[in-house]
Amino acid sequence: MLADGAILASGSSAALELDREGFVELADHYEAGDLQIIDRDATMQEGIHASIRFLVGASREIKFVNAGFPVNFDGRSCSLPAHMVQGTRALLYGAATQVIDEGSVGLNVLDAQVDEWIFKNAVKYFD
Repeated sequence: MLADGAILASGSSAALELDREGFVELADHYEAGDLQIIDRDATMQEGIHASIRFLVGASREIKFVNAGFPVNFDGRSCSLPAHMVQGTRALLYGAATQVIDEGSVGLNVLDAQVDEWIFKNAVKYFD
């Protein structure tokens, strides 16, 4: 079960992890109550990459960032050159492996040594 205020963001190379269409279909199926899209008209006006907020039950809100598409997708086939996004990918990988190793949940600080190593090795590509 997702907590109130949960933010769902995809970090993959394709729109696979989040079933945006399924959530929208469920919201369309339930007139009111179990699942609703918050401010549907305003969201549609923002375009295909707008974040979608859902009301679950009477009071819990969740959000699909970038409409469930990977957060680095902005509509272009390649939103950043590889050398510019590699540091971000390394940070995501470092954070994911740290969470798996520690088994902790919630907001965590990235290990300082990992952060420093990624910084030193990624920044040299920004000349």
